[in-house]
Amino acid sequence: MLDLPISNGMILHYYYSGESACKPGHVHGPALRDHYLIHYIHSGKGTFETEGRTYSLSGKCGFLIRPGVRFYYKADMDNPWHYSWVGFKGEGVDRSLELMGLSRNNPIFHYDADEQLIECFAELNRTKTEISPGIQMKRTGFLFILLSLLFASGQQEVSPQHTGSNNKQEAYMEQALEYMYTNYTRNIKIQDMAQHLNIDRRYLTSIFKQHLGHSPHRMLVQYRLRKACELMTDTSLSISDIARSVGYEDPLQFSKIFSKHMSASPIKYRSRLGL
Repeated sequence: MLDLPISNGMILHYYYSGESACKPGHVHGPALRDHYLIHYIHSGKGTFETEGRTYSLSGKCGFLIRPGVRFYYKADMDNPWHYSWVGFKGEGVDRSLELMGLSRNNPIFHYDADEQLIECFAELNRTKTEISPGIQMKRTGFLFILLSLLFASGQQEVSPQHTGSNNKQEAYMEQALEYMYTNYTRNIKIQDMAQHLNIDRRYLTSIFKQHLGHSPHRMLVQYRLRKACELMTDTSLSISDIARSVGYEDPLQFSKIFSKHMSASPIKYRSRLGL
């Protein structure tokens, strides 16, 4: 079977958030954090230093502090900045931030599309001291929305002459895989995947072949079979149950596909497991 890529699903843990209108020359650092920290500047100016680089920033810009990376920032003496921040940690964060255009070489972003980013920070700050059932889930939800806005903004600002089409293609591929991994139990087709991404099916196929060496159809079949093999160990499930659980309404079609790729029928495969 194919060595399938792992889903790029991101798990987030909200830490804290806040807002401050800084005094002239206010300094923070040099210091380190063990989590991610995003600052968004509403107005004013200041400087941010990390990885040996210094950035002069003003309103509608922001900067990312990475875990374990030394940083320093200072408000302007004449026009000190007013900013909001949010700290968080999680799994799959680094790769997702890179897709937003936020890398170690580029920790800066610009957002002036609308007021949604500011509204997300406002909601995070409004609920940060609230104690009620589900409040952490609510804060994490706003954090996801905030990052999705940065992702959309970062994708729009990608410069083809600097990055070529690879970044965009990889983003399409990762979103397609995510769609596959979360919808394989349904009777989805590759056309559904392409429509979900709003791209042509042939273009999607070419991306998969270029980056993974296989068509999305083959990747989907192999993923379903991998999941089917995992379910084979549950003897309470019939072969028909397993077929429906991995997206095949017709058990006969499932058996044919399974036999073709696994060199054994589902029944023989299960018997080899000693079940």
